[in-house]
Amino acid sequence: MARGRKNESVAMVKAISPPGYRSVLGEVTDLLEQARQGRVRAVNAVMTAAYRQVGARVVNHERHGPGFPGRTCSRCSCSF
Repeated sequence: MARGRKNESVAMVKAISPPGYRSVLGEVTDLLEQARQGRVRAVNAVMTAAYRQVGARVVNHERHGPGFPGRTCSRCSCSF
């Protein structure tokens, strides 16, 4: 939505709001913001778990895999 149209919408809400509408609008806005924040926390948790698994695989390969120790990370970084 264009910025001008949003400002018009806000002005319209303020001008012709029935009693209690602003309160409900504020509650809905708060709920949506909480959902967004929850989504961010969920994504962060998933990414943290993925990084932990990547690290475990790299360490396992370094310890038990063939090749030159210490080169797995640099080799992977070139591949990605």
